[in-house]
Amino acid sequence: MIIVKVPASSANLGIGFDCLAMAINRYNTFRVEPSSEWKLSGFDCDETDNLFQKAYLRAMEEMHLTPDACSVELQAEIPISRGLGSSASLIVGGLMAANELHDSSLSKKEILKLASEMEGHPDNVSAAIFGNITLTQNEEVEMIPLHEKYHLTLWIPDFELSTRLARAVLPNSYPRSEVVTTLSSALFSLEGLKSGKSEYLKYLMQDRIHEPYRSAMIPDFYLMKQYAQDKGENAFVISGSGSTCLSISEEIHEFCDLPHTDTRWEVVPCEIDRKGAEVCRTNI
Repeated sequence: MIIVKVPASSANLGIGFDCLAMAINRYNTFRVEPSSEWKLSGFDCDETDNLFQKAYLRAMEEMHLTPDACSVELQAEIPISRGLGSSASLIVGGLMAANELHDSSLSKKEILKLASEMEGHPDNVSAAIFGNITLTQNEEVEMIPLHEKYHLTLWIPDFELSTRLARAVLPNSYPRSEVVTTLSSALFSLEGLKSGKSEYLKYLMQDRIHEPYRSAMIPDFYLMKQYAQDKGENAFVISGSGSTCLSISEEIHEFCDLPHTDTRWEVVPCEIDRKGAEVCRTNI
């Protein structure tokens, strides 16, 4: 048996649309062993839609091996359709499981390429594979360490948000001024994340590409953002396409008096995952 542990991921980080992501220390854990037929437990989808299984078989195809089957038990900590990379974790888990059970012939960069093709964009899968903050373009990945002074908080509402719908609200073109603002903000933000210059974290919230459009799909987004900032959080952004939000701060704050809203928000302290997906073998 092998165990594959894949972290959650928060993509975009405000100003890094489809290229920045951060691994988060909530995990989907897969217990996998060879079987004569597919046995899937703990998943919220049937066999025909199971991304773990599809990724496993895609890796087998890439390695030019005859498809086989597995028994897979999922222990899930990553909520579905909340902007925390649940689909990315299934894809990465399936690819890495197949690779481990068949002599590990695929490198992490080859796994990233396959995962990006399946996911449609590389941000979540790159963070899930490599950990830390990842900057990804095509098959090139740069890992960016988050300064040790920062603390993270997830703001998870009680409703799902479809990635497909969140992408559909985005325009096909943008004014040049908005693109320039986002690009300059991204450069300052990266410096702030790496160096610990917390005054630069405000630039994470200067995105003009996706947040102005997606925020309308998250009830009370601006109310919760203002509340977080009033408490001392340095940045508050949409995690991926939502509905979860992510805040970053140089201090740990208490959030015991949330504003009254029709939406129930779960506020979860978390940390960055610096290792990425891991595989181990067990005799259990």
